[in-house]
Amino acid sequence: MSCIVDEIIANEENGWIKNILLKIKNGYSDINIIAFCPIEKTKYYELKKEFKNKVYQCCIFKQLVPYNDILKTKIG
Repeated sequence: MSCIVDEIIANEENGWIKNILLKIKNGYSDINIIAFCPIEKTKYYELKKEFKNKVYQCCIFKQLVPYNDILKTKIG
């Protein structure tokens, strides 16, 4: 079974977004990614938030997140 993060990255069709997601996965700092990739700071953080949400949604779908943990997630 492959990792959810790897599956999400593999299914990304946009090459430059895939490159950024790989850098996030490999532990590059936010500053490093913003400095060396063709992306603005606000767009980067929006992309990173969407990536994290997609990982979380996949974990929920695969029943890796208990219902109580979802309820405990803070809003806002």
